[in-house]
Amino acid sequence: VRLAAQGPGDPITVRAEGLGFALGLAVGSNGDLFVGDVTGSRIVRVSREGRVSDFATVAVPEGLAFDAFGNLLVASIDGNVYRITPAGQVAPFITDAGAPFWLAVGPDGRIWLTDVSDQSLRRYSAGGQFEARFDLSSIGGFGPGPLAIGPSGEPYVSNGAEIWKLANGQPRRVLTDGPVIWAFAFDVAGNIYAPIPATGRIKLFDPAGALIADPYAVGPDAPQAVAFGRDERQVGGRPDDLALHKVVDGRRSGQNGTGRNDGPAPDDRAFVDAA
Repeated sequence: VRLAAQGPGDPITVRAEGLGFALGLAVGSNGDLFVGDVTGSRIVRVSREGRVSDFATVAVPEGLAFDAFGNLLVASIDGNVYRITPAGQVAPFITDAGAPFWLAVGPDGRIWLTDVSDQSLRRYSAGGQFEARFDLSSIGGFGPGPLAIGPSGEPYVSNGAEIWKLANGQPRRVLTDGPVIWAFAFDVAGNIYAPIPATGRIKLFDPAGALIADPYAVGPDAPQAVAFGRDERQVGGRPDDLALHKVVDGRRSGQNGTGRNDGPAPDDRAFVDAA
């Protein structure tokens, strides 16, 4: 069932089309949007003006994140995490994870990734050296999947219908919703923007997991991912460096093209709200 009522984040408008089987999403320091095209095995760059161009080739790209040095990190279904320089040069970077899926970089530059081969969360130094592994098999669901870093630096993961936080090395449930919470994101206040593909909307939760807005925004189909980019405009009457959010949208049910049944699969469009 699709909701007709709009939320405070609406309207959503199309920023780019023709992106292939879009999944991973990251925003560069200049506001360019980078999207992983699963079936095209490529990373697509979308400029602030909406120009679409191929940036790099990576086999079946999944999670994307920028590291502390401005390089784009990409988790590939081939078992590697690749580092892509601003010039588009690609090289293997992290090669010791079984099946890296999603990536996030903390304020200290450390790299976090979810490994679906053993349902773990792994931490690396900013230079890519392995530091620690945290077993998250106890959280259930499809295990640790999409990953984001909260404003205070702790990693959060979705297992499907829940979002969990790693606190003092142990998982702690933050919220339960669903049926599938995909690639969520935080604003600077710690509020959680959670795309719900099955119902075609984005929900907004406070840092403790209490619902603020349902919907926050309504997608044309099934929103898959949310990311923030720096912007100098004011949001909610106060300065905020996370003014824009981008949404990769999906409409087909079933496997997401990676061999995992994670709900509605993304289509080839990117959206941005007008806030």
